Amino acid sequence: PGIYYRSELDHNGISVYTGTIISDWGGRLELEIDRKARIWARVSRKQKISILVLLSAMGLNLKEILDNVCYPEIFLSFLNDKDKKIFGSKENAILEFYQQFACVGGDPVFSESLCKELQKKFFQQKC
Repeated sequence: PGIYYRSELDHNGISVYTGTIISDWGGRLELEIDRKARIWARVSRKQKISILVLLSAMGLNLKEILDNVCYPEIFLSFLNDKDKKIFGSKENAILEFYQQFACVGGDPVFSESLCKELQKKFFQQKC
């Protein structure tokens, strides 16, 4: 368990910075900063998603996120229209997270089970 940092060169020779958080129960969250200064999250080494989507799905709104970072203009610079819609509600963010994380097609419908699955993934110990 712990937090680990590393820097690697991508296929273009540009540095990509990664931080890995490994919990006591073995869960793993990797945060990656790409060459455009966007922050991505990989949950259990799966597909990467925007850190903004992840934080929003966990219940933070865009104002709370921006109020708690040192350089909010960096986060605002890579928000597109689709992202702005996601931050309209926690439900939209959970649906987006679920679509990307579970690699499902179609249009999933928000339900409490999706919310519980996200909660279980990040906040409950595995015994």
